[in-house]
Amino acid sequence: MRECETLCSRVAILRQGRFACIGPTQKLKEDIGRGATVLLRCAPQEPGPVSRELQVRFPGSSLRRRHQGGALLRFHVPAQPWHRLFAGMEEMRAGGLVSEYLVSDVSLTEVFLHFAQSRKDGGAQLNL
Repeated sequence: MRECETLCSRVAILRQGRFACIGPTQKLKEDIGRGATVLLRCAPQEPGPVSRELQVRFPGSSLRRRHQGGALLRFHVPAQPWHRLFAGMEEMRAGGLVSEYLVSDVSLTEVFLHFAQSRKDGGAQLNL
């Protein structure tokens, strides 16, 4: 997927032999990803409070994956101004809930995984 993001101006994702989506990579990430990915490091015994605080600050946030026994958490945060997202993360870091964090745009891989998951769940096709 990294190669597609780097080399292609338009991408198509097939699901069961049909186009699930097609378009410029940035537009697909904006329309389907709708937000940012936040990767943060916390104490392994404290992912619960961190998760709750993130969901209070950014409603609609969802935990996507836990790494390293819960010390590293990956969240999807709904679209909002970048300055608000960084300010909230800095407040969490200053408060000691988070030791490190990384905020990034939704990747093309995450867009693909969205369609792979919706296929597994029997989700409807998205026509763009």
